[in-house]
Amino acid sequence: GVSAETESAEFPEATSPVPGCSWWSTSPPVTSLSPTAKGVEPGSSAEDKVTGLERDLKQVHSRRMRLVRKRCWMSMRWRDEAAFVNLRLQMMNTRRKKKKVSYAEQRRLLT
Repeated sequence: GVSAETESAEFPEATSPVPGCSWWSTSPPVTSLSPTAKGVEPGSSAEDKVTGLERDLKQVHSRRMRLVRKRCWMSMRWRDEAAFVNLRLQMMNTRRKKKKVSYAEQRRLLT
């Protein structure tokens, strides 16, 4: 038969490291399984997230305020027909003055 010494020399024990196989060892793994990135302080990613969320919140707030102002302007503009016509004429006159077009020329272009 085969002696115990020959058998142990050919097949290493399950707990001993196998030469050429770095993953086959009984030592604990070197890499950490924690979610933090290497070289980054543990609190900085949370702070970055808070900063990003604050920025997003400010953007949402400014969009909301713009929409509120626009809604107020639209309700003022459309409250009745006379208000709409007056506002429309004011806008046309402002545009005409910026383009330096006379009132008569503007009337001719509209008809």
